[in-house]
Amino acid sequence: MSRFGWRARRPTPPPQVPARNGGRVFVAEPGQAAVREVTADVVLPALTATSVPEAVGPEAVGEVPEADAGAPSTPASTGPIVVSSPDAAVSAVVAALSGYLRPVAEMPDPTVVVLQVGDRTLGLGNSRGLEAIGPFDAAELFGGRIDCVVRFQVWGADVSAADTAMTELQGRLLGARASLFHAGFLTFDGVAGALPAGERDAWSRTADYHALVEYHLAAAPSAGSLIAAIPVDAKQEVAGSLVSELATVTGDTVRWDLGSAPALVVRGRRSVEQLAVTAFLPAPQPSGAVRIQRTHDGATGMPTDYPTLPALLAAVADPVAPERNGRYSFPSLAAFVATFDVAGSLLLADPDHPDHTDDYVVGQLSLEPPIRLTAATDRLEISLQTSPLDHPGVVYLRPARALY
Repeated sequence: MSRFGWRARRPTPPPQVPARNGGRVFVAEPGQAAVREVTADVVLPALTATSVPEAVGPEAVGEVPEADAGAPSTPASTGPIVVSSPDAAVSAVVAALSGYLRPVAEMPDPTVVVLQVGDRTLGLGNSRGLEAIGPFDAAELFGGRIDCVVRFQVWGADVSAADTAMTELQGRLLGARASLFHAGFLTFDGVAGALPAGERDAWSRTADYHALVEYHLAAAPSAGSLIAAIPVDAKQEVAGSLVSELATVTGDTVRWDLGSAPALVVRGRRSVEQLAVTAFLPAPQPSGAVRIQRTHDGATGMPTDYPTLPALLAAVADPVAPERNGRYSFPSLAAFVATFDVAGSLLLADPDHPDHTDDYVVGQLSLEPPIRLTAATDRLEISLQTSPLDHPGVVYLRPARALY
């Protein structure tokens, strides 16, 4: 029994697994996506795997002999295992490994089964982070890990054929180490095997592998809202004191709704290349113009009005006489949002109906050329002239970096 892995580790004796009467065994036949569950008595053979030098990485492993021209190709990696619930993780592992099995004519079909499974935590609370929908990180990602032992069984017409089938299988698994790692098999080490055994007018051979597999749960937006401001109530640590300080922490994001519609103010020194929006605007849509103004502290006189947004951007970027106090107005909020390129959609909770979600449009608007705020006194202001909204709706607006 050969033994390999793609991480450096000391050889360890194979784990001894007690018999489990009526245990749950998951079986996948080659070429089939479905996984069936059978009841069996499972005993891992008490054989000691012969240790061999293990590869530390792909560069340390020798070339794998090429398969016959007529043999099925090794399945290509399709990315991490993604399941809708943790219940499907074991079946997904079996389905992923069954692609490396090769049936032999007039022989029983080879199989892969999961003998034992243990749950392992991924990150903190099985959270993998946030998925970006356009420029907004709004979908929380979850997953998990399973620690398991899997058994491969192959068949041949005689002892030599069974040995050959097992050798070829292990060669395919070794050659697919990078694909398996990309699919979530963080470790995949041979731990035990059995000598050929005759049954059903054929000879079979088994090999057991220990695997630590990471799976991903399908992403599902679950945010109640996006963060635009954080209220802070600081009270003195004095018993009975009625003195407190109220403050609001804000960032680069503003929210426009029926309650308020503060202007988005971006100060220098920085370059604004893109704007990002997340909007829910049901009919009838809010009225009022949206004004984009590039200005600075201490500006005197009325700002210069431009007929289009590209005209304003060109004037601001003029290398000889850049415009420092100019503006352009969209005729309505709907017209402003319509200029954004749609980057996706996002489900957020309805503040008036907690059990209901609204479908928000996520978009980005490229500012070409970008608006460069070269001095600390320079600023970019985007304001709604009808504040707050005069019809139900919610808009989140912020500057964003380019996605490409």
